[in-house]
Amino acid sequence: MVPCKTSNKSLTLQQCKTLAAIFMEQYFTFGIILLIALGSTWQYVRQKTLSQRVIVADYSLKQLHFPVKWTKFILPALILVAGLYGDISVFLVLTAALLSVSTIVEWLLNSKYEYKPFIIQGNILIMNEYKIKEFNLEQLAGIVFLPFVDSLKLKFMDGKSLSIHRPDFQKEYLTTFLSIAIGKSKLSVAISEDAKSKLLISEATSV
Repeated sequence: MVPCKTSNKSLTLQQCKTLAAIFMEQYFTFGIILLIALGSTWQYVRQKTLSQRVIVADYSLKQLHFPVKWTKFILPALILVAGLYGDISVFLVLTAALLSVSTIVEWLLNSKYEYKPFIIQGNILIMNEYKIKEFNLEQLAGIVFLPFVDSLKLKFMDGKSLSIHRPDFQKEYLTTFLSIAIGKSKLSVAISEDAKSKLLISEATSV
């Protein structure tokens, strides 16, 4: 086999490949750790900022607080099994562990730093994200349902739109929120039939 020169000795090509694989695994492991650390830090900064923000509201929509779902651990479990199958892969095992920890950290942050993502203030609908977005409810023109993401999309005459993930909110509160929003529009708000079926709204024109 062709020798591989190092500072101390000559290694076979197979040994060089093994070392290269180890170094590559270490780089990938470091990359995964860095990404998860950055993601968790950003989640912490975002949640804390939003929970401390004070916005005067006529009506606000608060997210439901969910327990940690077992489905969140399906991917980490599959990665762990793959890492333990045959020759143990430290990279895959560590990745599975970090993903599980990341899920728990996200749940803890959501539990501690609660906030209201949608707020109605006068005729303005405020989307309370890290960067606040405002929508003129007088220009609300339609509401449709997006089945693939289980969200209700609000469309405005000025071309703006926003999506509300339906499972994140209690149905009655979401219906009340949208009814108030519709009542502030100066237009005939068109609500698709599938959007109506997900709520308790019956008024307005169907598309």
